[in-house]
Amino acid sequence: MRRIWIDFKQPVAPLWRMLHAALLVCGVLALGFSIMRQQQVSAEKTALSWQMQNVSRLESRKLPMLRAPTEGGTTQDATKRANDVLRQLNLPWDRLFSALEKSVTPEIGILSVSPVPQKSSITLKATAPDTEAAIDFMDRLQASKLLTNVHLTNQEITEDSKRQPLQFTLNAGWGALP
Repeated sequence: MRRIWIDFKQPVAPLWRMLHAALLVCGVLALGFSIMRQQQVSAEKTALSWQMQNVSRLESRKLPMLRAPTEGGTTQDATKRANDVLRQLNLPWDRLFSALEKSVTPEIGILSVSPVPQKSSITLKATAPDTEAAIDFMDRLQASKLLTNVHLTNQEITEDSKRQPLQFTLNAGWGALP
């Protein structure tokens, strides 16, 4: 008599084996992609954190004020001029330019930016295609937290430029001066 092997397990079709293998490969690829993306996000987070620390360190720095000896008037004048230069160097230029960039549109052209640290004010000369664009620009500057009391001091229509014939001058208070 011959021995009989009875297998109660149903044989798995080759198509199902391929499907299982394909799902396993897809899962491994998805896991690898997720790990790679997580590392990229972590590296970006670290870089941004480092940049924020540098920016906050630069914003919080204080420049020393020069002290004048009490012996002569010329030394006091030189010290006053040096302190004025230090005050100008310590102005928050990056915040000013950031506020201007957020407020300017492609139709506005800024010609000059002139701060007056002693008066905590700034003078802007710009061009625009019409009065409405200039007023919109003034409104956006006023809405920024850095500039206050924005007002038009001068406007002139020039025949030289047909794209931006309106030249205007604005004065504003610069509220974030040290």
